[in-house]
Amino acid sequence: MMKKFVAGLVAGVAIVASAPAFAAGSASPGTLDVKLKVTTGCDINGNGGIGAGSGANALIDFGSYAPGTSSGPTTVTGQDTGSSLVITCSGTQTPSLAFDGGQNATGSQRNLKQVSGTGTLAYALGSTAGATDYAVNTAVAQSTAFTAGEARTVKIYGSVPGGVPTGAEGAYVDAVQISLTW
Repeated sequence: MMKKFVAGLVAGVAIVASAPAFAAGSASPGTLDVKLKVTTGCDINGNGGIGAGSGANALIDFGSYAPGTSSGPTTVTGQDTGSSLVITCSGTQTPSLAFDGGQNATGSQRNLKQVSGTGTLAYALGSTAGATDYAVNTAVAQSTAFTAGEARTVKIYGSVPGGVPTGAEGAYVDAVQISLTW
């Protein structure tokens, strides 16, 4: 009986000896994939980060005017109250700005709408005081390419070319969406 036990033990050792040997602490080989995607993008007023697609609000405030008096000019311009947009791009893009018609547009004419009433006043947007070069939904390229990381200030001016007529008392508002493409 002892003989059978020893023979079985020798056979078991032989089977263990023929199995592949692994060194302590070693593992199967594998692969580590490493990726990086660098995209270009621009941002308005630093709101969401470059390329995030959202910008902080800007404001053109024409102030208060009394039509028909010496304190009320015939044509209201935003040259003293123009708004600044700070555009930052990650690369050397030449971005374009476009402005929609606002909430109260009639065709291609932007209009301020009376807050407590139905009256409207036509207005225009431009890159300089009195200019009307920011037509509705028309992209206007900035003059030169940006340097990566450069923050460039772009002034936006507003004008009420027809002036403020007598009897137009009240507060007027509009909201224009800005589109920045590159």
